[in-house]
Amino acid sequence: MIRRGLLVVGLAGCGSSADPDAPQVVGATLTVDGALTGFSGLDVDERGVFWAVAERGASFVLFDPDVLEEARVMPILGVPDGMDLESVALLGDRRVAVGTESRGARAVDSVLLVEAASRTAEVTGSIPVAWTLWGFDEAPDNQGVEGLCAADGVLLMAGEPVRVEGGGRVAPIGRYDPRRDWIPYLLPLTSDEGKVSGLWCRTEEDVLEVWAIERHYGTVRLLRFEVPARGDGGALAAPVVVKDLARSFPRGSFPLGIPNLEGLVVHGGRGYMMADASGGGSNLLVEVSLR
Repeated sequence: MIRRGLLVVGLAGCGSSADPDAPQVVGATLTVDGALTGFSGLDVDERGVFWAVAERGASFVLFDPDVLEEARVMPILGVPDGMDLESVALLGDRRVAVGTESRGARAVDSVLLVEAASRTAEVTGSIPVAWTLWGFDEAPDNQGVEGLCAADGVLLMAGEPVRVEGGGRVAPIGRYDPRRDWIPYLLPLTSDEGKVSGLWCRTEEDVLEVWAIERHYGTVRLLRFEVPARGDGGALAAPVVVKDLARSFPRGSFPLGIPNLEGLVVHGGRGYMMADASGGGSNLLVEVSLR
């Protein structure tokens, strides 16, 4: 069973509520039989069904954002012990990529490859993510493959670790080439504290148009940037800040001050983000107008 509750708040500085074009955030709480918490990642399939993943519940949660009561849980078999599931990208033909992280510092994380049947899914393989490709000796505790997206057969990942290069903070972005491993890029960040926590992408000729969440305790921004669909890696151009949502949520409504947004879908002129409740609060689906 999924219980639904609504939170509607206007975005600070975005005009009056009488303005039909003023962006708003609509939140819907998701509780599945009280058993699964900490929903992360988000993608949407060709039927308009949304897919999230439970961090420590080894399950997908499938739902229609307009009919949350009909959501269903799909267990994932074969997830290695000690892995948290952080991100999800639908690859087509019932194949799904799932980004992971583990406790403790480590040099390599994994993107799990999963085959989804009608009622269950099963891990069938994995793609190693060696952090040395981006100039990291290792990923810190509780930081891993926080964002995944796929478009026209191209898989893109974002890592949560951050380092300083050229006087600015940068985040690892990777485009997967089965013949060459991950092609590494570095994305300039726009804040003093935020990390990438969700990706969505689509192809535009020879580039991927990518949307991302940059967030921390006092930061929630929607970014847009481009990644080459082929060729070698390198530095990416600075992203555009599409929305700054940091002051959009009622003060005192969330244990961390703002929702811990970890998944992103851009669909039908709106942005949908999944808030992880593993640190307290509710699993929250946040909807933002992108007009």
